[in-house]
Amino acid sequence: MSYSQSVIKQLGKDAPYSWFLFDQAKSNPRYCYNDFREQSNALEAYLDTFTVALNGGDDIDNWLDINDWGSCFILAALGVGHCRPDLFDKALDGLKEKQETHYREILDACRWYDCDDLSPWLLKLCKHSSPVANQTVLALARRQTFNISDEMLSLFIQDHHPAVRSQLFHWFGEQGYGQHLDLIKMHYSNENPQVAYAAARAGFLLNQSDAREYLKQVALSDNSYMREAIALLFIKQEEGTVLEDWLTQLWNSEHVSLRVKAYAIAVSGMSAWIEKLLELMEDRDVARVAGEALAIITGVDLEESELDDAEVCDDCDFIKKEQEAKEKSTRSSKRFVHVWEEDLPIPAVEKVYEWWYAQDLKSKSGERYLAGQVISESSLNKILSSGNQSQRQIASLHLSLNFSYRWTDINQC
Repeated sequence: MSYSQSVIKQLGKDAPYSWFLFDQAKSNPRYCYNDFREQSNALEAYLDTFTVALNGGDDIDNWLDINDWGSCFILAALGVGHCRPDLFDKALDGLKEKQETHYREILDACRWYDCDDLSPWLLKLCKHSSPVANQTVLALARRQTFNISDEMLSLFIQDHHPAVRSQLFHWFGEQGYGQHLDLIKMHYSNENPQVAYAAARAGFLLNQSDAREYLKQVALSDNSYMREAIALLFIKQEEGTVLEDWLTQLWNSEHVSLRVKAYAIAVSGMSAWIEKLLELMEDRDVARVAGEALAIITGVDLEESELDDAEVCDDCDFIKKEQEAKEKSTRSSKRFVHVWEEDLPIPAVEKVYEWWYAQDLKSKSGERYLAGQVISESSLNKILSSGNQSQRQIASLHLSLNFSYRWTDINQC
C-alpha cells in the first residue's frame, strides 16, 4: 500500500474537491489566466499522487465515493492517462443524468492528458448511450478533439434529449456545418429554452438572418440564456447606433434583471455607459456585479487600486457581518446570481466616481473597450493570456465572431 489509511481517506475527499475548485475557477472573474493554471496544477498534483498508487498496484477506485463531485473526473482521467479501461468504465458506471457536474467531469478527463488516440474512450462513450455520454462526445467534437463520422452524426440527430440536441446545434454553428439548416430552424421556437437558444445560436453563426430575430427574443425574455444571447448579439454587432439602441431598450425594460443589464454594458464595451454602472454600484444588491462590469470594460482591479469598500469599523463589525449575511441569503434566491458573486469586492462608490472622472476612456465614447484596451485583434490576443476569466471569455468570442478565429474553449486543461 502506497499510503496510510488516514492519507487515503483524505485523498479520497480532497482530490475530487480539487476538481470542483478547478471547475468553479473556469468562470470566476477573480481568476486570471495564471491563477487558473495554478488551480489546474493543484489538481494535477492530486492526480500524480494517485499515479504513484496505481504504479504501486493499489486499488484506487475504492478510495473514492462516486457520488462526490469530481470523483468521476479522477477515475476517468486516470483511465485515459494510464490506459486503464477499468477505471474509465467505473467512471461511466457512475454517470447520472441529473448530476450536473458529470458531463463536465468526463469532458475534462478526456482532455486532461495529451492522448494521441481518443477513439477507445470515444467508443466507450458512444456505447454507453446515455445523454451525458453523448453530450460529452459532441462537446469533444466542438473542441476539435476529433471529427464526427456520418454514421455517428446520424445517431446524434436521432437523439432528442435537450442536452444532446443543444450540443449538436452548437457543433453545427461553430463548424459552419449548414447541411441541416431545416432541422436547426425547426427548433428556433422549441419549448425547451436550452434547445431554442442553441438552434438560434447555430443559425446566427451560419449567417441566417431569421436567427437574429430569435436571438433577440431570447435576449429580451426572462430565461437562463439571456446573457449568452446578449453577448452574441452585442459582440457581432457592427453598427454603434444599433448597439446603442439595444442597450437603451435593455436598460429601460422592467423585465430584465439589473445583473443582466450590467453584463450587457460590460459586453458592449461602450465607455459612455459606465455612468449607468456607477448608478448600479449604489445598490448594494448588485454593487459587486456592477464593479465587475466596470473591470471588464476598463481593466481596473478595484482592490489593487484601493477602490473597494474594505474599511470596517471594529465597533460595527458584527452588525455589518449580520447585514451582509442577510443580503447574501436574499441574493442567493435571485436569478443570474453566480456562485462567485460573493467573492467580488464591493466598490467604494465615491472613490470609483473620482477615479472614473480622472480617466481618458470617458472622452473616447466612440470606441469599444475590453480590459482597458480598444478592441482589436492584437489586444484581444493579449487579453486571452493576461485577462481574468470574464475578460478572456469575451475576448475569445470577439476573435471567433469578428476575426475568423476558430471557436476555442478558454478552459482547455
